[in-house]
Amino acid sequence: MARILPKTFHLVINLCTVYFFEYCIINCFADRIANKLKDDPANADKQDDLNIKEFFQILNLCYQLGVFMSRSSLQYVKIKKVWILTLLQFINWSFLFVNTQFMLVTSLYVMCPLFVWVGLMGGGSYVNVLHSILELKTVKKSEMEGALVMTLMFNDIGIISSAFFTLIMDNSLFKSLKK
Repeated sequence: MARILPKTFHLVINLCTVYFFEYCIINCFADRIANKLKDDPANADKQDDLNIKEFFQILNLCYQLGVFMSRSSLQYVKIKKVWILTLLQFINWSFLFVNTQFMLVTSLYVMCPLFVWVGLMGGGSYVNVLHSILELKTVKKSEMEGALVMTLMFNDIGIISSAFFTLIMDNSLFKSLKK
């Protein structure tokens, strides 16, 4: 691993970061926004409306559609500069972090395409990072399996880090947004 990491660091750190942002968005921000909408007295007469009752599930479906589309797109679109996907996901994360706190946008007409976009960035990063690692000339064939395993470990580190982030936010800034 010590020999492989310097050769792949620029790729694995992008995947780790994108997945941190992505899982914060879906597991923290979307859930808190949905709970806030359900608890809003202005929506008391709309509790049976699909867009309030199933807000989180609808956003999750949109996110999964984006992931599916982008993970299926490698033969059509190859992105060598995966840092662009990381930057775009950071912009998504930043907007949704602020939106979770201040509820600037709650319309599914806006949120659904945004969550498809979030899924596109995550799935696109995943397939392009793995493809880029397979194409690296600096990684020997005998190191390739280790490089892929390490990449997926970093992917999981991003996901686990987002769970810690969610716990911290739930017990601090977003405490009033929990159900």
